[in-house]
Amino acid sequence: SDEGGFQWVREWAAHPLVRLCVLGLIWAFAHHLFAGLRHLALDVHWGVDLRHARQTGSAVLLATGLVTLLAAWRLFA
Repeated sequence: SDEGGFQWVREWAAHPLVRLCVLGLIWAFAHHLFAGLRHLALDVHWGVDLRHARQTGSAVLLATGLVTLLAAWRLFA
């Protein structure tokens, strides 16, 4: 509510452990988002054969990893 409170939150958010927790939450959200899109595609029978299922599973992991790396670069740079 005042400048002192803002500075406290700013210092707290700059702590490396807090940033690591935020990065974990970003990873969880990104994985949930991409896996959910994959499951929606499976619901309409797109990519249900084994080859496509493996490709989309790998794509989910790759996309999640890229989003997490970008977020880590932004958080820790």
